[in-house]
Amino acid sequence: MKPIKVLEDALHRAAIIHQPHSIKAYLSTQYLVNRFDGFGTREWDKCLELNSLHELEVFKPSTLVVEYRDFNEVRIEGSLKRGIFPASYVAMRIWYERVGIETIFEFYEQQALKKNDYLLHSVSIFLAFKKIWPELTKEQIPDVLDRFAEFVTSTYYGKNQLTYPAKITATEFEGSEEQVIELALEQPGFWGHHLIALAWVLHNEDNITHKFKQTALKFIYEQTQWNFTDEGDYLNRKQFDEIQSKTDEVSFAMAIHKLVNETSRNVHQITLASALVMLWDRFINENIRGELYKMAVYFHNI
Repeated sequence: MKPIKVLEDALHRAAIIHQPHSIKAYLSTQYLVNRFDGFGTREWDKCLELNSLHELEVFKPSTLVVEYRDFNEVRIEGSLKRGIFPASYVAMRIWYERVGIETIFEFYEQQALKKNDYLLHSVSIFLAFKKIWPELTKEQIPDVLDRFAEFVTSTYYGKNQLTYPAKITATEFEGSEEQVIELALEQPGFWGHHLIALAWVLHNEDNITHKFKQTALKFIYEQTQWNFTDEGDYLNRKQFDEIQSKTDEVSFAMAIHKLVNETSRNVHQITLASALVMLWDRFINENIRGELYKMAVYFHNI
């Protein structure tokens, strides 16, 4: 079946630029296919295409090609903290065997709350790993542990240094979901990453702590106020305002279909599409839905 093929491919895709997106893209496609009638083979093919364009294929899990050593706790922490490879693969494997995945997830949940990182992959991709875990077979676990080791070593421990000065302080945040989405619609960030992060937090709120949710909302709130130097981090407001707002399901579904299928520019066209749909389903306010529709059209056209 196509979904199984796409998942297997995603588990064997490693990041080129910074962090791995293929698992999140797979889950986003799964969500869209389940959400819309008529979505299916074409969208799975597009996910497969975009993952192969934007990430490197890894042919075997590290368990088959890296020597096994019985690391102690200090060596496990040191390998992962410093991002030493292939030792980090071994460290993650041993840590998982000793304490289980929930303890590891709890540790990195705390890491994700320590720093507001640009694009907030520290939140959304982390949640993708948590989301995919129950779907895995025993045979797939070694591959996911490898991808997770690559993700945490490149993301946490102070490894993601690309941040921007904020205009506001965290004390101004009041904790309202509506407040955050209104700001994210005003300033969605590069390829809509403020909306992507918000959607993943709200859609997975039953699988995270209240503290994690509130801190992530605060981070998104802050990032909508950051001073960015790259034009790609901002909307072309003139182009966006020229798009006619629509709030009916048929028009929205068509805009999402076009965003996913009609170009092959960026793997985020899938993750953004699913995020817009998650937020559409979460917020029934017509003003918000009208802006979500415009986002789908805008990012299809850029």
